[in-house]
Amino acid sequence: MVLSIAGCNQSHSIEAFSIASDLASHSKASPTFDAGFVLSDRPGYNCIPLDRIGLPPDAQIVRLESSCECVKPRCVTYAAPGSQRARGILVDFVPEDRDTDPEKGSQATQHPPMLLGVIVQVHLADGTRRVFNVDLLHTTLLENTSSAEVSP
Repeated sequence: MVLSIAGCNQSHSIEAFSIASDLASHSKASPTFDAGFVLSDRPGYNCIPLDRIGLPPDAQIVRLESSCECVKPRCVTYAAPGSQRARGILVDFVPEDRDTDPEKGSQATQHPPMLLGVIVQVHLADGTRRVFNVDLLHTTLLENTSSAEVSP
């Protein structure tokens, strides 16, 4: 398999490729987070604390960009241990819109699994940018077995 750096859809706008090429020199030194696998037909998310990407808790984030339309980052505040509040980047994994053929069911537009290296760019109020990468396997669920059906 080949790691796709810019995004998951070949028909994706040139914008993602522009972001990816603009950040190519930065991404080698940028933190990388492994999101495991993401099911392309279901929503999902992962939250990354600001300190894990080298930002202080009071960082003034003005804009977030992603190199892939299936990954939508946003800044959030969440409850942390000890009745504390913390900030992070919530990375939403957006399910694909799939056309379904009644005769084929949900398999009608199934895409092959893809290893993705999504670049997320954080724009700060002082004009600086931070970049981090989210690695994931963008795939589909082939079988859903309940725990009662699993044999030892």
